[in-house]
Amino acid sequence: METIRAKTHKPEKPKEKVTEFPTMLVQRRIDFQLLVAVLGLSLYGLIMILSASYYRNLIQEAGAFATIKSQLVWYILGIVCLVFLANFKNLHKLIDKLTPLIFISALALLIMVLLFGKTLNGAKRWIVIFGVSFQPSEFAKFALILAMSAFMAKRPKTMSDKNFIVGFLKGVLPMLVLIGAICGLIFLQPNKSTAIIIGATAVVLLIMGGIRMRFASFYGVARAGSALFMILKDQDSLSSLTSFKDPFLDPSGTGYQTIQSLYAIASGGLFGTGLGMSKQKLLFLPYADSDYIFSIICEETGFIGAMFLITLYVFIFYRGIKIALTCRNRFGSLLAAGISFVFIIQAFINIAVSVNLIPSTGQTLPFMSAGGTSLLIYMCAYGVLLNISKDCEPTRV
Repeated sequence: METIRAKTHKPEKPKEKVTEFPTMLVQRRIDFQLLVAVLGLSLYGLIMILSASYYRNLIQEAGAFATIKSQLVWYILGIVCLVFLANFKNLHKLIDKLTPLIFISALALLIMVLLFGKTLNGAKRWIVIFGVSFQPSEFAKFALILAMSAFMAKRPKTMSDKNFIVGFLKGVLPMLVLIGAICGLIFLQPNKSTAIIIGATAVVLLIMGGIRMRFASFYGVARAGSALFMILKDQDSLSSLTSFKDPFLDPSGTGYQTIQSLYAIASGGLFGTGLGMSKQKLLFLPYADSDYIFSIICEETGFIGAMFLITLYVFIFYRGIKIALTCRNRFGSLLAAGISFVFIIQAFINIAVSVNLIPSTGQTLPFMSAGGTSLLIYMCAYGVLLNISKDCEPTRV
């Protein structure tokens, strides 16, 4: 009689969970690197706004801390909005539904500016709502990005169709109508630089939306032609071009701001004159705490401080593009790309004006310049971007 030996199985040991170093964690939550970079940049902005504005406030008898107090209110409100939007469940679905209302609201606000806007330096760019000044063009930038992203997300095949009737008339043309409506109203303020930023961002979004390169080329040529026409038609724009070419031709007139900006940058050297030690902010450089704050940063923190700031901008842009490329949702991907590109394009334009690479435009430096509307809108935009980062493919970071 054969003896059947019972097979004995050794109990398997439970697999140990491997805890990796924090920098190698799988990215399934909010992009904390982006969050830290945005908070760091905005705090840096508060410090530089205080430094750049206190002397002017003293001279105007507004109180040394008048500008920074106002900015702090907007900053706290912006942080609240950023945290709320970053943690809102299914935010992209809600935004997608509200996009038509948001876009119509942006158009209505731009029309209100032309009818009831506050005129400053020959332009109507502000409206006063409940005693608070608001710049609708800042809101309109992101309203257009929302509208374009929502439209293209639902029509991927239409946008990439080779057929002219389908690809252009049903895909690109509706986008051109949306862009034209926003840019046209902003141009009438007039605010040509914002219209240019919106146009450049729209080109990137159209390409990422999948349109054929020949259609993108047509749009690019049309935008460049319209921009050239606007410049040649406007005497102020021609004067800006002249002062850009050689600001010393009119050092006390059209070239004054550029010359003072260059003086500030040159004075900074490698390490700067020291925080709070700028001379150009002593009423030599106009808009030292807003349009030309980069010049003050260069003067007080030098080349090292300026390069640190630029690196921070590039890093934030990189994180945004990474979110756009790894997002599972097409609408979220396009929206992330639009937010990232409008951010970096505006930063580049402001810095380029300060160093006289391009004519003066009057654009603020995101998160750095004094201005409540810009800070609040960008805080909200990056709250949305952080929310989108939770819906990305797992990646090693």
